[in-house]
Amino acid sequence: MKDFWLNLFFPKFCLNCKKEGSFLCYDCFSLIEILNKTYCPYCHPAKPGKTCFSCSETKFLNGLYAATPCSDFIIKKIVSQFKNNYLKELSSVIASIITTHLYLCNISVNESFILSFSPCTLKEKKKIGFDPSEEMAKELSILLKIPLINQFSNKNVFLVKDIFEEKMDKLAEELKKKGAKKVFALTLTRD
Repeated sequence: MKDFWLNLFFPKFCLNCKKEGSFLCYDCFSLIEILNKTYCPYCHPAKPGKTCFSCSETKFLNGLYAATPCSDFIIKKIVSQFKNNYLKELSSVIASIITTHLYLCNISVNESFILSFSPCTLKEKKKIGFDPSEEMAKELSILLKIPLINQFSNKNVFLVKDIFEEKMDKLAEELKKKGAKKVFALTLTRD
């Protein structure tokens, strides 16, 4: 009932084509270039989803799953609205894109995986009103059916953020000190 009233007084429009009904209509979702392969987070070429051998000697992330290229015009609109206009509801759209990417890459997610997120600063959270990475992780937890918890012992961790940043490697190091087996960055896009 609440959704009915919200949609009546505050209807949603597709960020791309402006069609009423949702923030990203089916037609515009199909226009997004969702990647079916991955690269080393640092030097780019590598085996699917893996940090290459030479980078793994100095880095802590085991790989990166970035769902889309940063040049995609619809993705630019989504990121802008999500972070600059504080549209928390876009976290479900972003989670759907990331889940599609994992499916296209043939990644099977099982009980050995958990979710964590790369938190924004307290100042950013106050400004936005929510932590974008946390909201994405909550949605991904539902779609992937894996928990969002802080117990990392002997687990593979998907570290969630909207845009890949190299500072995620420092978080991966901290998670491994807390017992994580492997840490993979899971993002909408990368710079």
